[in-house]
Amino acid sequence: MAKVKFIRRLAKNEIDDIDIADGNFIITKDGGLYTDYGEDRIDLIPSFKAEFENLIKSLGLETNTYSSSSTYNVGDLVVYNHTIYECNTANTTGTWDSSKWTLVPIITN
Repeated sequence: MAKVKFIRRLAKNEIDDIDIADGNFIITKDGGLYTDYGEDRIDLIPSFKAEFENLIKSLGLETNTYSSSSTYNVGDLVVYNHTIYECNTANTTGTWDSSKWTLVPIITN
């Protein structure tokens, strides 16, 4: 099992003062996330953000399909705030009301 050393709550400018060591996992005060792999320090956030955006597009979740001027019936599906919801109340219309919608999980166990 690999040894992992967590180094957290550093200012971004303090990262360069840490020697690269395989297994380092660094979290900065501003939300940066780095890991050392072999001889390299990898900034995980840009990579994760690009992959997440690709996933959102692939799942068709990048554009909201909910419209406050439409009427929805039980069982209708919409995308709202990058999330799939199923209508659970007949004749739903108007501004978003989460009590009238059930979250549809994408991944279930």
